[in-house]
Amino acid sequence: MSRKDKASKITKKKIIIAILIIIPFIPISCVSYLDGGTKIYMALTYKIYDWNRIYSPVLGGEFDKTRVYILGDYFKTYDELWEMEWEEFKDSPERVYYFEATILEIKEDSVVVEPEEKYDIGKSSDKVEFSTKELYYGSKEAKVGDKVAVAYRGTVEETYPAKINAFAWGPEQ
Repeated sequence: MSRKDKASKITKKKIIIAILIIIPFIPISCVSYLDGGTKIYMALTYKIYDWNRIYSPVLGGEFDKTRVYILGDYFKTYDELWEMEWEEFKDSPERVYYFEATILEIKEDSVVVEPEEKYDIGKSSDKVEFSTKELYYGSKEAKVGDKVAVAYRGTVEETYPAKINAFAWGPEQ
């Protein structure tokens, strides 16, 4: 066997070894969920979740993150991983909260509403105020007594009435 043939065999072995080393790290698209569009890519050593899960009926209420799971988390189910993500996310300032309410008072640049008690905000305060300066209400004009849906992010200021950072509101559908 010539020196050239030996070199050729060694090169082929190196290529085969390199391929066998690389294969466990190549992710393959496996599943797409109807939860808002979450996609899962799996390799032999890790999995990637491209989360796009809707958790609120109001525009903006979606969890949109990409996460890589390795080791112990690799063998967890979709539901177990979502539970982990939700525990971390549920109190995040990025989270969207939603409630339904009745308009009590309309001011120049704000509104005061009475939230329904079935929502957490309604259990903690009977009046909530938020700015309407840069918010669109809908095709008709808001009136005292109207039922509305409100979406907000962040915390609830413990004042009276309570204050929130609303980013959307409109007539209840």
